[in-house]
Order: sequence, then C-alpha cells, then structure tokens
Amino acid sequence: SAINAVKSLDVDALPQPEAIGGLMGAYAASKMALTVMGSAMAEELRADNILIRSIDPGATMTPMIKKGDGMPPVLRWLAPLLFAPADKQAAKIVRAADPAALEGKTGIFVASAKEKKLPKLVADPAVQKKVLVRLNADH
Repeated sequence: SAINAVKSLDVDALPQPEAIGGLMGAYAASKMALTVMGSAMAEELRADNILIRSIDPGATMTPMIKKGDGMPPVLRWLAPLLFAPADKQAAKIVRAADPAALEGKTGIFVASAKEKKLPKLVADPAVQKKVLVRLNADH
C-alpha cells in the first residue's frame, strides 16, 4: 500500500503536489490524507448510517501502469507479475464495501480483504485534527 510509505504528513503541502516530491510522494500523501479524513469522520457519519472504510485492493494493473509512463524500465518489465487485473481488485473493493461485511465496522482500514491495524498516522488524533482543520479551511 502506498500509504505505508508515508512517515509524516504535511497537510499544507497537499495542494502543491510538486512540493511533496518522490516518485509516489504526492500519490501516497493524498491516499494517507483521505484515510485520515475517513477515520476522523467515521463515528460522526455513523449517526447517518454512513460507514467509512479505507480499502486497499493491492497493486492494480490500470491503464496508467500498462502505459508505464514515468515508471523505471525494470518495473515496467515486472508490472505484469506485480499488478493484478483491475476486475479482480475491484471485486475486493466491492466485498469490503458491503455494509454487512466486516461486522458493520466503520473507520477501518481494509487490505487483502481483511481489517488491518490503522496506520500510525491515521490513528493519531493530532494528524486527524490537522486534516479536518485544513479540509474546513478549504471549504
């Protein structure tokens, strides 16, 4: 999962992806921010029967991956071995998004069709507050 590579989250840098840097930096940071936001809002939204789950289906063979733009040559060559077909990965998302699945839990992180421990940054109340403050400031 891309978010496992995120060790810190600079919420103020999110609107400027070029400031984040790295091959997957902005992608991973945005995924982390969404996961933090979902976790922070989960209990509040449960009152309206809305469940929030961050679901990582795993490495997926998307058109972007098939094209290989910006990908190191060796990764382009290995992509068919490392990335699963999109329909297989989408099925994982549909199963994990079913409200009856995973005991009706909300605010969870799902990978490999199983609930996983929330990444440290996601569970951090200070990081949650920063993300929510930034979200409210932008709207």
